[in-house]
Amino acid sequence: MVSRRIVLFWALVFVVLICTTIVAAQAPSSQSTVTGTFTVNGKTVQLKYVYALIKPDMFQKEKDELFVVLSDVPVADDQLRDPFGLFDPAKAGTLHAIEVEFDDEAQPNQGELFNNNFKDAANVSVSGMHKFVPRHFEAGKLIAGKLYVEPQSSFGDEEKWVYSATFSAPIIPKPVEKRAALDSPPALAVQAFIRAIATKNKEAIKKTIMPNMAADLDGPQGAAMLQMLPTMFDSKLKITKVVMHGDDKAEVTLQHKQPGASDTTTMTTTKLNGEWRVSK
Repeated sequence: MVSRRIVLFWALVFVVLICTTIVAAQAPSSQSTVTGTFTVNGKTVQLKYVYALIKPDMFQKEKDELFVVLSDVPVADDQLRDPFGLFDPAKAGTLHAIEVEFDDEAQPNQGELFNNNFKDAANVSVSGMHKFVPRHFEAGKLIAGKLYVEPQSSFGDEEKWVYSATFSAPIIPKPVEKRAALDSPPALAVQAFIRAIATKNKEAIKKTIMPNMAADLDGPQGAAMLQMLPTMFDSKLKITKVVMHGDDKAEVTLQHKQPGASDTTTMTTTKLNGEWRVSK
């Protein structure tokens, strides 16, 4: 005879299994999933990776928004958060991606396309055409659905592109900022960069920037860049914030106050062989 205790034990196990199955079916998965394609001028890549994260608005840096990035290759967190992190790999053809900013109602706003199959540039800004059919949205936790555009063309059908992806992704929160002093090494590197620009001395500027940027100054557009830099970074810029990203990268925010206006600029600095230099 089966004892009453054994019967009750297995009955309890059965109930727990049922409840667990129901909860699992109702709860969204914490793992990112995506299927989709991105086609530019007849060349298609498979979208295999999706990231949803909170970071500053493209045009209002003091405001945070939700961004979704779809890519054919993995993207590191620092690249996702760097305003220029996807530009170089897109130009090199090692990454093809779509970045779309969402509003508070989980509807897409402006975005950026990264693909070296465009004729004139590897990155194209687009707005007003992204469409999203939500399947699940929980602010700060998860977004899932279908993000796509209808087939697009421009310049007399010289440029044609389209993308579509069905995805689910947990929302990565904005990291807690680790501040550094306004006279910390990254800040001093930016100050040295601005002072060098004021001299219009190419060799002095090259000592304050990363080697790839220095190479650009020596390139065919170097003379034009040298003339343009003082108009972008003048001596009136004041450092207002330094945020560390690990031990070898930092973002330095500068502000230029004018009567009735206040512009901010964020520059990235990186430690190279123990020395901080401007990297973007």
